[in-house]
Amino acid sequence: MPKDDVDRLGAVLDRIPTEEEPENAAWLFTQRPPSLPDVDEDEHDWQKHVEALDDVRETTLRSLHKERGLVGIRELCDLSELPGEVGRLVGERHLLSVGEEAQILDEDLVSDLPARRWYARGYVWGRHHKDGIAWAESILKEAEGWAPERRAAFLLGFPVGEEAWKLAESFGEETEALFWAEAVAWAAPEDDYAYAAEKLITYGRSHHAVDLLAHCVHRDVSPDPDLVLRTLELSARTEASGPLDSTFAYDVGKLLDYLADLPSVDERRLAWAELIYVDALRFTRPARFMHRRLETNPSEFSEIVSWVFKPEGDEGREVTDEVRIKAQLGFALLDTWKGIPALRTDGTIDAEALEQWVDEAHQLCVEQKRQTMGEQYIGRALAHAPQRDGPAWPPDEVCRILDRLEFDQVRRGFEIEVYNSRGIVTRGLTDGGVQERALVTRYSKWASEHAARWPRVARTLRRIADEYTAEAEREDVEAQLRQDRGW
Repeated sequence: MPKDDVDRLGAVLDRIPTEEEPENAAWLFTQRPPSLPDVDEDEHDWQKHVEALDDVRETTLRSLHKERGLVGIRELCDLSELPGEVGRLVGERHLLSVGEEAQILDEDLVSDLPARRWYARGYVWGRHHKDGIAWAESILKEAEGWAPERRAAFLLGFPVGEEAWKLAESFGEETEALFWAEAVAWAAPEDDYAYAAEKLITYGRSHHAVDLLAHCVHRDVSPDPDLVLRTLELSARTEASGPLDSTFAYDVGKLLDYLADLPSVDERRLAWAELIYVDALRFTRPARFMHRRLETNPSEFSEIVSWVFKPEGDEGREVTDEVRIKAQLGFALLDTWKGIPALRTDGTIDAEALEQWVDEAHQLCVEQKRQTMGEQYIGRALAHAPQRDGPAWPPDEVCRILDRLEFDQVRRGFEIEVYNSRGIVTRGLTDGGVQERALVTRYSKWASEHAARWPRVARTLRRIADEYTAEAEREDVEAQLRQDRGW
């Protein structure tokens, strides 16, 4: 081979990391576990794969440590996706000397680099897992002279549980506060969940207490209802200490479902907890108890309306944070309410109870100068009267209210809700307005059946039919254009 080619190949080889370089080991510590050629992954034995992977990691770490010392291990931590796993292996397999261990505990536990801190905590976990509390106690003898930050960081490397919690408490308020500011508690033992939740709440991490209590429910542990409600209430009033996990809303819904199944739960507190989170859960969990209170308490309905809409005729009001939050939650509650007052369990409507609810709710909205929007939301509730086979819709119990001369805005709200409640529609590219014409037929038929007895209801149903007629014509035009383009 010509000398020039040999020199070029040599230059390339010099740039390839050797086994003793951190760059060549980082692939073993990634979020997605690497495949190993000597392990048959078809066996689906995860434990075997983990053990084999740890053996390969140990061999690489020993080679790196032999060649580069603690400096090489630290460089690997900076490059790897899982510095905590590097620390765990180094600790479990006793790769470091006493002096190097002292360096980790002295420097890396409180390093400015997050990767180094995770590496040091992983090391503590590995040594504790391998050698137990005896090793930890030998280190803790010197911990009285440590700064609170260092003591807390050391304890954060312990397995989740009472041992670390009690030690943190024994070192005093400052150490305990620093410990609980970062402690991962969702995997707390079943018997200790309440202690951990209270500590998280005390140190301003009620959102993490929600996560912990939701994990309890997942594990079929029954957390104290009062603790769950208190945690949900505090979480809503407390600013999160950091970015919330994407599952936070799911955890809240899980806890609300858990409370809803308890016969002894305080329904009023549960309803208000639902209200607090109604906006966050609007697409995943309806506020069932709070909606039920709207359907049974006209005063609460009118109060929510007053949260959302300013008084009629007033120039305005000062928009404080409280006013803004109330308006946001109130609107989400009304927008997600898909029920009707006075509905019996068999799907029929108690006419007398419905009229009484409407009359009281209407009067309260008038007194609070929210007549127009109050009437519209009364109409939107009436639009959720159940549709039964046979009789025309809406049923007579609803028509009796809708047909009142003075209830133009109630009918307007009814019309809006009927149209908006159709939901998502799918159709073929060239189907046109077939679906809309079916709706036109339905609402026109009901309008004809109601015309003699309830003329204003019939007029409202005809307007709905007219809206669908216009929509059908638009869809026909769109379908024709697609056909003309060869779709």
